[in-house]
Formats: sequence, C-alpha cells, structure tokens
Amino acid sequence: MAVNGAQVRIGIKAPINVSVDREEVAERKRREKDNSMGSPNR
Repeated sequence: MAVNGAQVRIGIKAPINVSVDREEVAERKRREKDNSMGSPNR
C-alpha cells in the first residue's frame, strides 16, 4: 500500500470472517486464550 523509507505498509484482502494478525499478535492471542481456559476462576 505504501513505502516510506525503510517502512513498508501492506494490505491484505480477506473475507470479513477471516482474522489476519501479525505473528506476534496471533501468539499473544493464543497465550491469552490458553491462560483463560486453564484458569479456575473462569
């Protein structure tokens, strides 16, 4: 979508029901899901 020096901005076309995350965001979501499922308080 854009290039600004060494920074590149990309765009992804996907159906609305498909989640597209950067790898570090997907990993954080997996950890949060695992922690909430294993918690006795929930």
